[in-house]
Order: sequence, then structure tokens, then C-alpha cells
Amino acid sequence: MGVSFVLRWHATYVRDMLFATRVYDMALKPASISITMHDDVTCIQLVGDIVVEEHVVDKIGAAASSVIENNTLPKLIISFKDVSYVASAVIGTMISISHRLTDKGTRLRICDVNAHIRGVCEVTRITDLFDFYQSFDDALASLADADDVSQ
Repeated sequence: MGVSFVLRWHATYVRDMLFATRVYDMALKPASISITMHDDVTCIQLVGDIVVEEHVVDKIGAAASSVIENNTLPKLIISFKDVSYVASAVIGTMISISHRLTDKGTRLRICDVNAHIRGVCEVTRITDLFDFYQSFDDALASLADADDVSQ
């Protein structure tokens, strides 16, 4: 085993450990969701940092499923206003929701996304699956008078 290999392995190990330490040592906010209705638009407001709280991820999926199954043309917005970090399970749930909405002729609106979460979406090349908006009001306005929300 050459010195070069050992140094590269060590540098990678240290980098990964620093990342893991940063993620697990940072003050994460407890995760929860709230669901509100604005006329015929459902908003799922994510609160806190959704890291490994499987029950929260399940609630997101269940809330979205209820909207999708009970509406001919479901209108759904997910707000990340108070979220600084999400686990990959949340991204997977958003992809699943997006596909189900597309099958119904509409798209998932995402709003209040910080640069980190937007970056994760860009790196994983899933930004085309969602419509991003700066604020909830912008997302809501996009649905206000749209007959065909799949625009």
C-alpha cells in the first residue's frame, strides 16, 4: 500500500467524519408537519429538520396521498419555510408525490426552499419534477386561476 493511497484514504475519511460530525452535532430542530387548506389548495408545511424521523416522512406521504386520491385535479404545495435540512427519504417521497400528481395532470409546487435543499435537488437532477416558488404566496398565485395546473 503506497503512501499516496494512505494519504488519500485518510483525507477522505477525515472529510467524511467532519461532515458527519457537522450534521449530527448541529442543533437540529424537531420535525413536524402541518396541513392547511386555502380554498381547494392543500399546503403541507414542513417544520424543523427532517433527518431520520420516519413518522414525519410517512405523514408527508399520507397527507399527499389523501389529497391526490380525493381530488380529480389535486392542488398541492409543500412549504420548506422552517426547514434547513432534509433526509433523502423526504426527497424520495417528493419524487413519488410528483409522479402521482403528474398522472393526474398537475405538478407539485415547492416553496420557501433554502439554498442547501435547492442544491440537493439540482445535484440529483430532480428540479424538473417540481415547480419552485420563492414564497407560499407565489405558489398559491400560480394555482389561483389556473384551469389546467399542469402548465
